[in-house]
Amino acid sequence: MNLRWKISKRQNFILVYNFEHLSNRIFVHQSTHIKKVMKQFYMDNAHSLSTSLVVWSLDAKKDLFRQLEEDEEILGLEVPYLSAIGALMYLANYTRPNIDFAINLLAKYSSTPTKIHWDGVKHILRYLRGTTKMRLFYSGSNSQLIGYVDASYLSDLYKERSQTSYLFTYRGTAISWRSVKQILVVASSNHSEIIAIHEASREYIWLRSIIQHIKKIWIVNHWRYSHNIVWR
Repeated sequence: MNLRWKISKRQNFILVYNFEHLSNRIFVHQSTHIKKVMKQFYMDNAHSLSTSLVVWSLDAKKDLFRQLEEDEEILGLEVPYLSAIGALMYLANYTRPNIDFAINLLAKYSSTPTKIHWDGVKHILRYLRGTTKMRLFYSGSNSQLIGYVDASYLSDLYKERSQTSYLFTYRGTAISWRSVKQILVVASSNHSEIIAIHEASREYIWLRSIIQHIKKIWIVNHWRYSHNIVWR
C-alpha cells in the first residue's frame, strides 16, 4: 500500500483524505484528491456549477433516462468515460454523498456511453470544482443514530423502476448513504416507499450493531488502560 502522510499544524493527509482537527471536532474531506481529478480530466480551469446534475429535461434528447437510439454514436475508448466514473464513484462513496445519485445514474451507461452522458460527467466535475472545500463535519454532540429515507416513484419511466435513497447521520454528520434503483417493478408510490424503508431499516440495524460493538471495545480498552495506570 502506498501510504502518504503529510503533517501540518492542524491538518493531516492520509492517502486521499484530508483531516482537519479542531477542539472536539474533525473535518473530513478530499479537496486535494478532487483537484488532482480536475487536472486529470482537464477540468481544472472549467467554470463551476451550483448543481451536481440536471436529470429531468423537457428536451427528450437531453433526458438521461431515455433509451439509446439506433443511429446514436457510442463514445470510443479515446474518451476516458470509465476512468471518470471510477474517480467520481470513489468520491461519492466516501466523502461526497451529494453526487451519489448523479454518478450512479451515469454509471449505468458505462458500456454504451454517448455524448449526453459524457456531458453529464463533465457537469459533475464542474460542480465539484465549485464545491472543492465542502467537507464532512464530525462533532462530539448529538450521539444519536438518525436516518432519512425517501423513494422516487418511477424515476426511470422507460424501465418502470423507482429509486431508493437513504442517509444516516451520527455525531452530527453523514456516516452512511446510498441512492440506487429498485430491482422490483412497483404498482404504486406507497409500494416503492415500503421497499425503501425496508432497505434503510436493514442498514440501520447494521450500523447500530457496529456502533454498539465499537463502544464496547472502547469501554474495555479504557478500563484496561485505567487499571494499568493504577497498578503501576
